[in-house]
Amino acid sequence: MSASRPLARTWATLAAGVTAATLVLSGPAAQAATIDQKPVSQGASWLTGQLTKNLVHNEQYQFDDIGLSIDVALGLHAAHKKPEVSAAITRAVARNVAFYVGDGDQGIYAGATAKAAWLAQVHGKDPRAFGGLDLVSQLEGRVASAAPITGRIEDAYDPTSASGGDYANVIGQAYAAEVLALADSPKAAPVASFLLDQQCSAGYFRLGFTADKTAKDQTCDGAPKRQRAADTDATAIAVLALRNVPGAPAEQATKKAVAWLTGVQAPNGSFGGGTSTKDANTNSTGLAGWALTSAGALGAATKAAVWVRNLQVAVNPCAKKLAKQGGAIAYDQDAYGTAQGFGIKKKDQDQWRRASAQALPVLTLAPAATGTLTARAPGSVASGAKLRISLTGVAPGQRVCVVEGASSYEFFSGRKATSQVTFVVASDPGARTFHVWVGNQRRDVTVRVTG
Repeated sequence: MSASRPLARTWATLAAGVTAATLVLSGPAAQAATIDQKPVSQGASWLTGQLTKNLVHNEQYQFDDIGLSIDVALGLHAAHKKPEVSAAITRAVARNVAFYVGDGDQGIYAGATAKAAWLAQVHGKDPRAFGGLDLVSQLEGRVASAAPITGRIEDAYDPTSASGGDYANVIGQAYAAEVLALADSPKAAPVASFLLDQQCSAGYFRLGFTADKTAKDQTCDGAPKRQRAADTDATAIAVLALRNVPGAPAEQATKKAVAWLTGVQAPNGSFGGGTSTKDANTNSTGLAGWALTSAGALGAATKAAVWVRNLQVAVNPCAKKLAKQGGAIAYDQDAYGTAQGFGIKKKDQDQWRRASAQALPVLTLAPAATGTLTARAPGSVASGAKLRISLTGVAPGQRVCVVEGASSYEFFSGRKATSQVTFVVASDPGARTFHVWVGNQRRDVTVRVTG
């Protein structure tokens, strides 16, 4: 079966969602009548600048990160940005795919095989002849055929190796389910069935499989408690994968997963991840928002986009050491604040690149501001007193930066776009000009500071 029909349905739904978002926004975000294209364009440009010979090169450990390169290509493709870059990454991955999906000896990584095959399918390449490998057959060979784990993907590894082991998980299972469905593989049905078994009754998908492969019950609900923790990332990727898995069970599982995602979304639009990434972060928020967009849950996806935008670098004086990183998306507020002071260090590059790649697609729903940017302030204020600056033309999720002399003040904007900022004036008496930045736009207000 050609991959074009199901893939076209998935991406057409995403594109239609972006257009429809201008019509369905409700609540505080309703003031935004259109989508702002700048955040996703700037994010795509920053990601493109992170490539070395069309791959992400890890400068800390000096290797080409093929998995992260695939994330960048998939993120750009889903965001409908820089198709020529995404295509170039795909070609570069193909040249390195044998290294990525195996260790050249006894090791074959099932999840990596599925992810590379999905990259090929997304870009209209034949996964049966990608970089000289038949990824579909290789993946089929890593599907268990005996109960109780029929349909489960497994890594092949050298049992005598100290580093050997089966590290396959639900994310890889999700990639495998859609790849094999699109390839009309006889293994598609059991792989999809095993994926659906990893959804707990609450609606979420877990990340790991049941550790005991001999256990009769291999489902999420039947696993020991410590092995069935909710995982936002796995749930989001399962939702994206199930769009290409036919049948009512897949549709019902998607509905349950979407309901779970919208139920655990924080009021500010953010999501936490799994057991080790519980705090709000852009990786999980971006993936969840991407999945919600694909499922048509545009209100929740827009909330996620607004939260992510607060952690995207805008080039103005408040960026400080991030001034050359416009468009990059921080993992969380701590990462953003640290990089403002010290820049993005080599040890932190991976986190910034991964967050930016996985959060990029949801920014296709970033609401635009209503009206033009204006800033107004009273004629005078006492030094040490609070100054209030009234604003128009700020988009939901945009930061506001105010600079006067050596002092700077930065403010978040939530689902309801910021209409005023207030701070204690530290300036000496006299006429002082406060530069108000929203993104890379600036408005000035002059205020007489009294003693």
